[in-house]
Amino acid sequence: MTLAQLRVLVAVAEHGGFTAAADHTGMSQPAVSRAIATLERELGAALFVRHRDGIALTEAGQAALARARETLRH
Repeated sequence: MTLAQLRVLVAVAEHGGFTAAADHTGMSQPAVSRAIATLERELGAALFVRHRDGIALTEAGQAALARARETLRH
């Protein structure tokens, strides 16, 4: 888990989607998707539920987001 991955996690959660997070971070949408997929593999849990209307954090995603924000604050 890298600080860059944590920043992407926060961006996706705060901006409501992968494309919006990509726009905010200056990354490509596929790069954002890869960062989240890698983080999900490392944590062994899905962080987002993807559905037709957008995304939502899973319980594991909510916990990871809280830890990410705390880590990035320090």
